Amino acid sequence: MPPRARAEASSALGLAYSSEESERFVFLAGAAYCDAGLESWTCPYCNGTDLVDVRVTKGARNVRGYVGWDVRRDVAVVAFRGTEPNSLENWLENLDAHHSEWELFPEPGEVVPPPPVRVHAGFLDSWRELRGDTFAALADIEHARFSRKGKNKDARLPVVVTGHSLGGALATLAAFELAASGYETSRTSVSTSVSPRNVDGVEKVSTAPPPPPPPRARAFVAGVRTFGSPRVGDILFAAAYRAVLGDRTWRVTHAHDVVPSVPVRMMGFHHVPTEVFYPDGDPNGRRAFNGGEAAGAAA
Repeated sequence: MPPRARAEASSALGLAYSSEESERFVFLAGAAYCDAGLESWTCPYCNGTDLVDVRVTKGARNVRGYVGWDVRRDVAVVAFRGTEPNSLENWLENLDAHHSEWELFPEPGEVVPPPPVRVHAGFLDSWRELRGDTFAALADIEHARFSRKGKNKDARLPVVVTGHSLGGALATLAAFELAASGYETSRTSVSTSVSPRNVDGVEKVSTAPPPPPPPRARAFVAGVRTFGSPRVGDILFAAAYRAVLGDRTWRVTHAHDVVPSVPVRMMGFHHVPTEVFYPDGDPNGRRAFNGGEAAGAAA
């Protein structure tokens, strides 16, 4: 857990950092590691918060997270699990570390999509494995917990996002897509129908146009807290991220964690702002680096 600091720092766009709020996010991020009691919100990390409608999300690459509704704060929570300690070396060696171009949908009500960005291919593939379940859970929460509160039709679902280690990278991608493009509102999976056949048993060739993309809804990303996150994209992605979430993101790191130093900058990766670094030997102190990368950071 990040120690309580003596002085407040400022984000990339001027907002103050709260140690108490980071302590709360530590428990939210830690809950993603729980194998039992998560959906009932009775796991060891579930104390101090009050979540309902919790749904676990899973991917084929041993990635996992959850989505829930914080009834005290009236906000949806999206969290992602990091790597297991005994699999860290394999994760660093095997995850595809080249850049991949990421094209996003336009925000609801807009026609022009955001410019494509370049991010870590392995992280993007992992986020895409969890994306459908995450959006479906948010759509259910919006329907059950948010839209029934008398909100006007243009109100955005408030969401906070968190994760540790690899989960921090997934949280960064999820938060960016939610802020820039919103989320799909399909609440049920799309069924696959059997192709129609002629009387002779030959399949008909369909001339129907492809189905339209799923409807999307706007989200308000109220806050992002990651712990020990690796670098996620290139410097242009970091700049794009700063433009939409720089005033609401805190990337917490400490001196004994190697994960934030990878992938290295020589490979074209750059951290998003704002880092809050807890240095070795000073448990009550910290330094904030608004640009995302500290002077002398790992190359």
